[in-house]
Amino acid sequence: MANTVEIPGTVEEQINEVKAAELSYRNLHIHAILKDKQSNENIKVPYASILNNYREFLKSIVIELELDEDAENLYEFKPKLLSTHLYGTTEYWADIMKLNNIYSLMDFKPKSVVKVYDPDELKEAISEVINFESGLNN
Repeated sequence: MANTVEIPGTVEEQINEVKAAELSYRNLHIHAILKDKQSNENIKVPYASILNNYREFLKSIVIELELDEDAENLYEFKPKLLSTHLYGTTEYWADIMKLNNIYSLMDFKPKSVVKVYDPDELKEAISEVINFESGLNN
């Protein structure tokens, strides 16, 4: 059966739909399905971010966030905390690290400026990515 797409009737409905869209880990990652031999259940394991394919597109919403000394200390080794404060979820911590060319939590020591996706524009940009990906899979 083919997926159906409902198009919002008005611009306001479309805006509200984008604002309400669930932009969660499971929507932004490619999954592997593993079979648990004991329970005979399938386990869905995320292993690759869809966002990796859209880094060039997302560059347009990268900003430099200025941190004072207290913020530098607060976020040292804690990109998940920074993600939570910026986006309301820990799910973008790995993206923050990639934007800053950091590959280990032990190296996450932001100094005065850290690159992040603009929190005011991220949801809409990711909604576009999800919509595009949905179109590719139909």
